[in-house]
Formats: sequence, structure tokens, C-alpha cells
Amino acid sequence: MPRRRTIVRAAGCLAGTALFGIGAAASTQRDNTEAVDATTAIAQLEAISPAVEYVRNVEEVRGHLASSANLLEQGRRKDAALHAGHPSDYFGAILPPVRDTDPELATQLRAVLKTPANRVQSMAASAYRQYLNEEVLPMLSRAVETVVASDLRGSTSFSVRVMNALAGRIADEYSAAVPSAGTIDLVGEYWDGRGFLVRIEDRYAQAESALDGAGSEALSRLRTEMEDVVAAEDVRGTTLRFRMETAAAADLPSAAVDGRDGALAYARSVEEIRGHLHSSVALAGFGDEDATLHAGHAPDYVMSVLPPVQASNPDLASRLFEQLLAADERVASLSASEYEQFVTGDVFPLLEQAVSVAVPDEYTGSTSFDAAVFLALADRVADEYDAAVTDEEVIELYGEYWDARGFLKRMEERFAGFESALDSETRSEVSEELEVLRRELETARPPSDVAGSVEALHRMLDEAAES
Repeated sequence: MPRRRTIVRAAGCLAGTALFGIGAAASTQRDNTEAVDATTAIAQLEAISPAVEYVRNVEEVRGHLASSANLLEQGRRKDAALHAGHPSDYFGAILPPVRDTDPELATQLRAVLKTPANRVQSMAASAYRQYLNEEVLPMLSRAVETVVASDLRGSTSFSVRVMNALAGRIADEYSAAVPSAGTIDLVGEYWDGRGFLVRIEDRYAQAESALDGAGSEALSRLRTEMEDVVAAEDVRGTTLRFRMETAAAADLPSAAVDGRDGALAYARSVEEIRGHLHSSVALAGFGDEDATLHAGHAPDYVMSVLPPVQASNPDLASRLFEQLLAADERVASLSASEYEQFVTGDVFPLLEQAVSVAVPDEYTGSTSFDAAVFLALADRVADEYDAAVTDEEVIELYGEYWDARGFLKRMEERFAGFESALDSETRSEVSEELEVLRRELETARPPSDVAGSVEALHRMLDEAAES
């Protein structure tokens, strides 16, 4: 909790101003019609993030209290008491920013948030809910009003950020609670997720018209899935779809690729998806069950890759979404050759279309951009390999090792696409160093050897990548 306090307070312009300093500028990041330069956009995003975290924490408290009231209405007083006691877990996240501006309110809020744990023990369900609505929840609203500037908290884009943060928390809690369809191992975590869903639904009702209904179907499906206790991967997929659709509808920064750095990050993410899938294909060919692990990485990139596609081509985004989420099931159910055909024949062409939709033409296809993506992947190879292999040449983290192997495969294929544009000497040097790097990975050489090869590639191609 102290770490959260540091993050939240850092967003204020001066000590004692809480988050008032981030209001007007931050809230107009995408809502106004004036373009902002990259530096301003980054500064605004850095200011918004702690405000989103603060409000998400407040909404989690509201969600816990909603679950306590719902459980009490079902006659489950003991379970209700568990959730009624959760607000005190958030004191370190919620109270310090309030105290910076209004110490008296912070003291009152602390006292009020401790009361549900006692009231739930003896009150009737209807009286308990009335108490929450009249005495506790208004105090949480006052905290948000004190900490987060009105023009920020009132914007649709901000509300979507909060809802999407809560959706991510639902996926985490539900995954911990439900090991398989129909089985709830951790009832507390399951009802955490149910409470957070209530908060998303309440927020969505206020934003639905501004979002033109985007995410409505996914949100409705999410409630049905959670009530029916479906498999955790299904709930995860539905939360991702909701986040993807609402991010695009709210025109969040993640729904556009801005500038060369944004294009580079986007292209690298797509290449990482391809790399994970390459590794899953290779491991499936060996009959290694870790193939599923790497196929399962594809959904991790949904929010990095799909919102810009959703904004421009919803049909393509939906098709790619379905394929990315199906990869782990396909590798488990298909033969190795059938799975390879699925990856190369079905998924890879859609990823190529995604790049063509999301990345401005001025970047794609240029030698400098291809070289920059190549080097970005090289850095990822070095990072993953360093985490996976010891100096004694022992592979300790097999997943990270095959991450590096997959990313190297993408380096080799990308190099084949731009090597003809290099002078013969550079082309030969890079080709030779790539071969060295491949042998180092295959034979599990010390990480320092791999880092040396990556540094050599940078010396050879940095100039080309920056031209």
C-alpha cells in the first residue's frame, strides 16, 4: 500500500494538492479536437494513470460492499461479513490523497469504512443496503471528488479506463477462484469479481450512449458467464473483448498508433505474437506440452494490438481476436501439422492485415523501420535469454528460453525482407552474426555471449535503423 501512496501523490503538481493538478490537461487527451504532441501526450498519460488507479481502488471498495449486500440478501451472513471487512484493506490506497487536501474528511472516511464489518453482523439485509447507500457510498464519492479533478473524472475516456482496469481485476479474481467450469474453489475471490462487475455495469450505464453501445454485448455475456461459472479462459476472453471494444469506442490512446515510436512498438508486439506462435509450432512438432504455454501468450497482446484495428476495421479485429484466443485450444486439439497450418495459414495473414490497418504507410516497408523492428526484437531476445539461462549454461526458465527462440525466428524472417537494401558488407556481417546468435541460443551459451551478439547487431544496424 505505501507504494500506491507514492504513485498517487506524485501525480499532484505540489505536495498537498493531491490530484487536482492533473484535471483539465489530462482529461482532454482525446476528448478535445486539438492535436497534442508526443511529449504532451506522454505527460498526460502519466498523470491519468494514478488517477485511474485511485478511482479503481474506490470502485473495488464499492464492489466489495455490493457483494456484501447481495450475499446478505441471500442469507449468507458469514460470506457477506468477509466482503464487508475488505474496505479497511484499502486505507493505504484511498486515505492519504484525501488527507493531503482534507484531513477531516480522511478521518471521517476511515471511521465510516470500518462500520460495515460491524453492521453486517446484525442488520437486516434491506436495512444494511440502505445504510451503505445513505452513509458509506456518499463518503467514497466525496473522496473521489476531493482527489480527482471534475473534468477528468467526468470524461467518458476516463470512465472507460476505470472500467477496463476493473475488467482486468475480474479476470484475475475469477481465474483464482474457478479452476474449472462449474467449480468455485475460492468463494471470496469469486464474489470479489461479482462485485467488481456490478461497478462496471453501473459505470457503463452512464457511458453507454457516448460509447454507442460498444461493449454492451460483451458486458451482458460476462454477467451470464460468471453466474453460470464457466471456465476461467472464457471469462478472460469476454473481459478482453469488452476492453478492446470500449477502448476503441472511447478513442483511447491505445486505439491509435501515433508516430514512429508508436509504430515501432506496435510492429514489435505483432512480431512477438508471431514469435510465440513459432515456438508453439516448434514445440508441438516435438510433442512438448509447453507448446500450449506459448500458444497461450497470444491473448496477452490483445490490448496492445487490437484496439487500433477495432477502431478502423471491427470485422478484422473480431476475426483476429477469435483466432488469438483459440490458439491454445487449437494446439491441444490439432495434429502438429494441422496446428502449423492454422498458425501460418489463418493467424499470420490476419496479423499482417492488422499491421496494414493500424500502422501508417509512411513506416511500413522502409528499410530503416524494418531494421528498427529487427533490433527491438534482438533486445527482447537478449532480455528473455538472460532471464532463462544461467552463466553455467543451465536453462532454468524453459518458457523464457523458447520466447527468445521464437523472437529470433522473427528476426531471421524480418532480415530476409530487408537485407537486399543493405550494402554487401553490412548484409554479410549481419547474416554471419545472426548465425552466431542462433547457435548460441541452440547450444545454451552464457547470456553474456548472446548479449555480445546483440550489441554487435546494433553496431551494424543502428545507423540504418535511424536513417
